[in-house]
Amino acid sequence: PQELLQYPASVLYVQGSRYVRSSRKLAALLQCRTGERWFQVQALRCLRSDKTPICWLDLYLAPEYSGVLPLIGKRDQPVYEMILEKYGEQTQSVTVDLGVSRISAAMAGPLRAKAGEPSLRVIRRYGGTDKRPFQISVSEHPADRYNYRLQLQYGLNTGAAWRLGT
Repeated sequence: PQELLQYPASVLYVQGSRYVRSSRKLAALLQCRTGERWFQVQALRCLRSDKTPICWLDLYLAPEYSGVLPLIGKRDQPVYEMILEKYGEQTQSVTVDLGVSRISAAMAGPLRAKAGEPSLRVIRRYGGTDKRPFQISVSEHPADRYNYRLQLQYGLNTGAAWRLGT
């Protein structure tokens, strides 16, 4: 999963955290059951070079992994790796959804953007050994600050083939 939608050198600044139960709207976004309990971390991702905000991040963790909170933004590693190190939860699958959204009033100030402006929404769902998601991230990128490029290469070894997941 490390290669999925890599960011340039950046750092996360935690803005807040809390336990939440998924409302009908949040459950639809996360593709989970209404009333499901999550540990939510709100953060701002900024470039290391000049502190420009790249995106607003709402990170949802299975409650049993909330102990990684003190590490977020302090270590230069993805949260799913922190969870692996601390709890032994292995990422077995990652689903990435790209879509269009709008910058909300709550995130406009920290992002230095205008509420209502278009954004690219990237949702990543990390599935564990029991196949249920243990981490879901929802990133909102102001339209002028994020460009996604997908480059596929055909393998050089014999029998190599393109592989697409559904």
